[in-house]
Amino acid sequence: MNTTLEKVMSQLEELGSENSRASYEKLGAGTKQFGVGAVKTRAIAKKIKKDHPLALELWQTGNSDAQFLAALIMNPSELSKHQIEQLVDEISYSKLLDEVVGKVVMNTPYAKDFANEWMNASEVFKARAGWHIHMMYAVRVNLSNEEINSLLHTIESEMKDAPPYKQETMNKCLVEIALHHDSYTARCLEIGERLGQLSDKKVHKGCTSPYAPEWIAAVLAKRL
Repeated sequence: MNTTLEKVMSQLEELGSENSRASYEKLGAGTKQFGVGAVKTRAIAKKIKKDHPLALELWQTGNSDAQFLAALIMNPSELSKHQIEQLVDEISYSKLLDEVVGKVVMNTPYAKDFANEWMNASEVFKARAGWHIHMMYAVRVNLSNEEINSLLHTIESEMKDAPPYKQETMNKCLVEIALHHDSYTARCLEIGERLGQLSDKKVHKGCTSPYAPEWIAAVLAKRL
């Protein structure tokens, strides 16, 4: 472990908290982590900026806090398609996976290929990654009508029986298509109402329901 890596790992450890560590462990982060919040990790990344060699060393520690930081300071252009797939294959924590997809995978020329390859994967987290990419393309309004129709058809036929981690991101994809592609809003609302997924999920005060029709309606109301 070189001096820079030691310094960063010590800093992460100091910023962690036992309560957060226990909470993140329940969410799938495992025991190899310090319990550092995303805001604090992003602050460290802002100071480091891009440092690809350090990012690779942080990733290799297997510590999920270090890996989260690695995703923020990694240079995606220096990763091969095979290396990116290896990163994703090693993840079993949804928060880390979503960060890697958003900060690393989406900034490579392979993102669309990965989305189509992974969305039907038998491995749940890889399937989640594929749907997360499609969801981000929906936000960026970078989906063709053909792609949207195909995604909505799959959501209609498969989301209800999908594993929770995959289902969650399929649901987000449905919502983002509705919010960023106006000609599909009504259809997305109808699909959400018919499927009824997450309609019974408890919603904390001040939070938005994950039930697609209510989520879509809440965001649209704020735009008025």
